[in-house]
Amino acid sequence: MTLEFRKGRTFSREDYDPYIGKSGNSNQGLQPLPNAEDVDPIEFLNHIASGGHMMVPVWGYALLPDGSRQQWTQFFLTTYMMSGSDGGGYAVTYGHPPSVKRFAICKHEVQEGPGANPNRGWHPGHCVKCGFDMTYDSGD
Repeated sequence: MTLEFRKGRTFSREDYDPYIGKSGNSNQGLQPLPNAEDVDPIEFLNHIASGGHMMVPVWGYALLPDGSRQQWTQFFLTTYMMSGSDGGGYAVTYGHPPSVKRFAICKHEVQEGPGANPNRGWHPGHCVKCGFDMTYDSGD
């Protein structure tokens, strides 16, 4: 699925709907998690311990990588610099053994914006692929 470039893009919970199936229905057309990569479960636990308070937990179903069926999954949707969803997250899929995957609707690549002053902590920018606003100010 190609994501259309839209300057100032933000991601909402609805943007995840093609990838997170709901409980109690057949989830026709559920898509595989985009840009999914296996994650070491210990690394994931470190992410939960250090930044889990900035993740949004969502229960649902994920399509298994082989496309054979949907599996009960706990999702942890990630944020960008406290400004809302960045279009990614983690998926912990129930099973023996369980699996942990990191996924992203877009693998962002930042383009620095005009007036950037990294020495003062000012980092305006956006993703060159989808337009997601990646601006942050770390202060001076």
